Parts: sequence; structure tokens; C-alpha cells
Amino acid sequence: MMMFLERLQEALDDAFYEEKIRVFWGSRAEVEADENEYIVYTSRGKQRDEFADDKVLLTSETAIVKYNYNKVMLRTRGGRQKAMRNAEKIAVALEGAGFDVEELGELGDINANGYYTIAFECEVSSIE
Repeated sequence: MMMFLERLQEALDDAFYEEKIRVFWGSRAEVEADENEYIVYTSRGKQRDEFADDKVLLTSETAIVKYNYNKVMLRTRGGRQKAMRNAEKIAVALEGAGFDVEELGELGDINANGYYTIAFECEVSSIE
């Protein structure tokens, strides 16, 4: 599983290095007061599909990626556009790293911390 998570981390780190948007596994560490955005991903685990001969033929690994942006970004057109561009950038980065990506949509301020969330599910499947 670590290869899957390492690949996910690397894809997001590479995509957001210049913007200095930090990427966390599991839960966020403390963010600086001036950090308006951060990304958190969590593993949903591995699924093995067996077929008629009881042998595993397909293995899938899935993660949830949450892009979090400060609600102050919603106050301006530029802030809203930046949030939407970064959400798209997440999907493109993950697809470029070989993940199947589905946007789960905007979830609002789910952690009641002043940050709004856009979530994605990403998956990689392999035939054994």
C-alpha cells in the first residue's frame, strides 16, 4: 500500500510545490496563519476481487483526497477562481500519475474550521 500512497503524495507535492500548498497524509498538521489552502488524503484500503477459480485477479486501492481552502477565498472572484483551478489541478495531477479520479464535489466547511472542502476519490487497479 505504501507505493500507492507514495505515488499519490508525490503527484500532489509535484503539482503544488511552487504554490507552497502543503499535502498531508491522514490529517493536517498545524497550518500557518497565512496558509489559505492545504490538501489531506486518506487511504480507503485495498480491495481484492476473486473470480470463479477463487483466485485474486484484480486488486484496487482507493484514497480520498480533500482540497481545503480558507473561506476568505470565497469573498473574491479571484479567490473562487483560484480554488476551482486548484481543484482541477488535483484531478489532472492524479490522472497524470495513473489514478482514476472522480470528483465527489464541494462539501462545505465539514471540519468547522473555516476551510471549505472539495473531495476526490482516486483509485488504481491492477490485474494479477
